[in-house]
Amino acid sequence: MLTQRELTRYFKRLRYGGRSAPARALDYVALRLILLVAAFLFFRLRMDTVHAAILALIALAAATLLLHAAREAAMARFVRAETLRIRRLLVCEQLPYLDPADFLLLCRRACGPGSPVALQRAEPVGADALLPLLRAATGPVSVCSSSGFTPAAEAFVRRAPHRAELIGPAALAAAAKENDPFWPGDEAVHAYIASQCARRAPLRVLVVQAAAGLRAGGAVKKYLLTAAVLLFASCLTRFALYYRMLAGLCITLAAVSVMLSRSSHAKRPD
Repeated sequence: MLTQRELTRYFKRLRYGGRSAPARALDYVALRLILLVAAFLFFRLRMDTVHAAILALIALAAATLLLHAAREAAMARFVRAETLRIRRLLVCEQLPYLDPADFLLLCRRACGPGSPVALQRAEPVGADALLPLLRAATGPVSVCSSSGFTPAAEAFVRRAPHRAELIGPAALAAAAKENDPFWPGDEAVHAYIASQCARRAPLRVLVVQAAAGLRAGGAVKKYLLTAAVLLFASCLTRFALYYRMLAGLCITLAAVSVMLSRSSHAKRPD
């Protein structure tokens, strides 16, 4: 079993697009310094320097607490979604080996009312395998495959005289429930994560796998959003030049983040 620290590192790598802890820390400090200066300039319009500095620090502390709470909630949602994705992926890998009764149960859940055709195969089902099933059908038919269908089979069913629904591994795994005997436990999830860490999978592969939630380039979006807010605020204050300089700094940091991200991706071995 992996330690909680190892799990946290793995999920953070996915959540933040593979960016290292020092890079995230740099973004953290840079954004808060920019917000602190912006808050100070805002309050300085209305009071003396000392009180403006105190209120700016209080505002920054409050904003930091709110951002931390929001970030923790977002991370918790991401971990739940990614863990569920891994469990379903493991179910997909088990489908050809399931007890036939369990496989048929999944097929019935995925299809809803009716009697689906359950094909527990090691390879994708082709058009030739579907032909006798579609010939014998007198109405709509649902066909489930443990290993999916070939492109030729998917094209073939579109020409069938009756409506035919093809249900592949992803839909079958989505029908699995936590109380099913084949539902992967924490040990299986940890083993999968450990294998990913040991293989040092390329970042782009991990990001694609984490489509449930992951958005790469989060730091760039934060910089650009901060720049937009500062540009808007520059229209409402006497310190327009300073606000625009800070906005320009944010845009510069966003550009640097993009270049560093591309550089790190190019250096990663496949």
